[in-house]
Amino acid sequence: MSEALSIGAGISLAAALGAPAAAQATDFTVTTLGDPAADSCDPGDCSLREAVEEAEANATDDRILFQAGLTGTIALGNSQGRLFVDEPLEVLGPGAAALTVSADANSQIFYIDTAPADPVAISGLTLSGGDSAASGGAIRSLHAELTIRDSTISGNSSGSLAGGVFSYQGTTTIEGSTISGNNAYLGGGVYSAESTTTIEGSTISGNGASSRGGGFYSYSGTTTIEGSTISGNDAVNGGGISSFEGTITIEGSTIAGNEAASEGGGIYSRSSPTDPILTNTIVAANAAPTGPDLSPGPGSDEFDASFSLIGSTAGATVTETVAGSNITGQSAQLDPLAANGGSTQTMAPALTSPAVDRGMAPGPDQRGLTRPIDLPGIANSTAAGANGADIGAVELQLPSNAFTFGALKRKPKKGTAVLSVRVPGAGSLALKGAKVRRQAKNPQAAGVVRLLIRARGKAAKRLRRTGRARVRAKVTYTPTAGNPRTKSRMIRLVKRKRR
Repeated sequence: MSEALSIGAGISLAAALGAPAAAQATDFTVTTLGDPAADSCDPGDCSLREAVEEAEANATDDRILFQAGLTGTIALGNSQGRLFVDEPLEVLGPGAAALTVSADANSQIFYIDTAPADPVAISGLTLSGGDSAASGGAIRSLHAELTIRDSTISGNSSGSLAGGVFSYQGTTTIEGSTISGNNAYLGGGVYSAESTTTIEGSTISGNGASSRGGGFYSYSGTTTIEGSTISGNDAVNGGGISSFEGTITIEGSTIAGNEAASEGGGIYSRSSPTDPILTNTIVAANAAPTGPDLSPGPGSDEFDASFSLIGSTAGATVTETVAGSNITGQSAQLDPLAANGGSTQTMAPALTSPAVDRGMAPGPDQRGLTRPIDLPGIANSTAAGANGADIGAVELQLPSNAFTFGALKRKPKKGTAVLSVRVPGAGSLALKGAKVRRQAKNPQAAGVVRLLIRARGKAAKRLRRTGRARVRAKVTYTPTAGNPRTKSRMIRLVKRKRR
């Protein structure tokens, strides 16, 4: 099959169905999970299909809302098929975890065919079970200015292009979303053809393509990936990303754990008009016989990179655009994909990772957390422009140093006391004070640490003589890779005299 693989196949199959637009935009509220034969979207009795069809027959810039408390799955009816959009529209779901729209492998979910640059936005939904013989198992977008926000596109398939999202001659922006478990011939997760695509704060994982672009495929387009994770995808070429005759820029992202049966486990770039650009990005722990992390296909030359960690440069030429800023041939020491905060899963680097504090990024990270965080005791990169940010999609945060004093238990027979201290995590705990004996402990996890308070010097003499003494205990907690915090507490010691 050709690279384009009949991109235009089926584009002319659907004609615009909407009636002439009314003068005023309207909100339509979905009140049911059902998918009855299209009728009318009446207040208190409106399905998603009815809302879409009335919005398309009404005005531009309509919105579809969902009744408060409406959760579960909207199963599209077998005979009615996909939802058709040909006008500007915004679908505002209650949250991807709350509401799913499923085609149960019987049809595509959204077919969008608008005038060039008409805005269509889908947010707060999970789209699953979409299937298409041509392109776009979940979403097929032609010409639109498409935005997918805070959504999950999962478990969809296509016999040709884009198991998840297909975009042709338009723009697509994916924000704060997860594209996972989708499959196609080209572009398992996303396929962008002659389009401008931006992926921000999102995770593309576990998708598959039987040819190229397991996670993402770009054909003759412009792609920008920022603060995102691409992991666990597979294909023949370009397990994570494949680009043909397109330009690609990747910043502050992590591309790891992808696999290609032939070339480019992480990124496969073919016949690109410009070199792919990597900035503050991890491309590591991917696998392929040729170019395990990076592979330039025929007609491509090299990759331009700065402040990036590239596990293996085998099979690729990497031009360092900022002298001394890249790290190559080292393990990124990434944890598996997991919920590390934020709306999407990420791969956090270990504290010992060479990516920590070696980058340049103005922040925030994929989770929306502060960047850069300069961890104590870890040297920053000395390359021009370095600011101590971590390379990749995740910025390790300073661990909490907030600790609390708990119960105090006196031991009158010995004239000592035990002070309970609750710490939030691993680190070191030190007891000091002019009138107490020093003590140090190293908690390995969050929990309660007990410190023995014993008088010394003049306080110890007073305790033996009078049976009472007041001492100030200064406790310092330093979390691993964090900053210390000191708190003090006055403690009255009591010693029972022998008779």
